[in-house]
Amino acid sequence: MSAPDTSVERQRRHHLPSLLAIALSVLVGVAIGLAIAYSAIDDADAPPEGAVTTAPSDPEATQ
Repeated sequence: MSAPDTSVERQRRHHLPSLLAIALSVLVGVAIGLAIAYSAIDDADAPPEGAVTTAPSDPEATQ
């Protein structure tokens, strides 16, 4: 059985705010995920906090 009074324009108007909110939440989730991934990759290159770093020795002297 189908609905007796189906108005596609009315349904579109009623569902548009919900669909826009869903799309916005997906975009925010992707942005947060990318920020976390970038932060993790960026922190992987840094030395551990409190680590003592020294200048590299002369490569000629080690051979």
